[in-house]
Amino acid sequence: MRKLKKSKYAFFVEKENGSYIVYSSLTGAVINLHEDKYIDMLKSLLDQDLIEYEDNDFFNTMLSKKILLDDFVDENLIVRGIYEEQVVRATTLDIMLIVTRQCNFRCVYCGQPHLDEKMSDDNYQHVLNFVKNQILIYGYKKVRVTFFGGEPLIESENICCFLEKLKSLLYSISSKHNEITYEAGMSTNGYLLIPSLFERLIKLNCNFYQISIDGMPETHDKMRPLISGSSTWNKIINNLSYMISTNEQFNVTLRTNFNVDVAESLVNFYKYVGENLNDKRINI
Repeated sequence: MRKLKKSKYAFFVEKENGSYIVYSSLTGAVINLHEDKYIDMLKSLLDQDLIEYEDNDFFNTMLSKKILLDDFVDENLIVRGIYEEQVVRATTLDIMLIVTRQCNFRCVYCGQPHLDEKMSDDNYQHVLNFVKNQILIYGYKKVRVTFFGGEPLIESENICCFLEKLKSLLYSISSKHNEITYEAGMSTNGYLLIPSLFERLIKLNCNFYQISIDGMPETHDKMRPLISGSSTWNKIINNLSYMISTNEQFNVTLRTNFNVDVAESLVNFYKYVGENLNDKRINI
């Protein structure tokens, strides 16, 4: 008889209405069990260490999503295989840097503390050393850096200096037949992304941006004001308008946080974007 076991990465959550959510942190699979027969089948195996396989849609689904596994399967080997595939044999080294905890906005829904903390020169140098060591050990062909905050462009000078040093580092360890490239981007409110800074960042291969705009100015400026309380919508839109007026290669994802008021303005906002920021480099 085929014996099964529950994955150590499987979670079984009972909801208030008696249905179950089954989740695998290994595969990302989410299963919603709301029919009584499936809930009963799940409950019958929750307290069992070894489970007898039955050839039906419930067991086959659980097996396909790796919620249940054959008893002989070693999940440690599966995880190691994923690590080898996604990290050791990956060709791109992804790095995310929180360069500052401070922000020039005071968004009404923000839950972050606005602390006067930022990356030091030593921090940036440690990251460069890390990049060099990782490339020499694992042979990465590309480096991708994403800057976060707070508002990362408060630290625009340090970001640019870091990218200049990263560019020089990668050039120094590249060979004729093994060029190591990089690209960079950030999650920003877009207010400080003025033309001169945009041009400088583009020259440093910082070419992807996520920018939050909460609908039209009447809702956005209420939700996402400056520290002083002043409006921000017009300047962000002007910055975006300049960006699409250039021939530079970049990608901007516009992101919206919304409540009822913002949701009601989204039709007009999408229409505005279509009419005024209609460019393949801008995505919503």
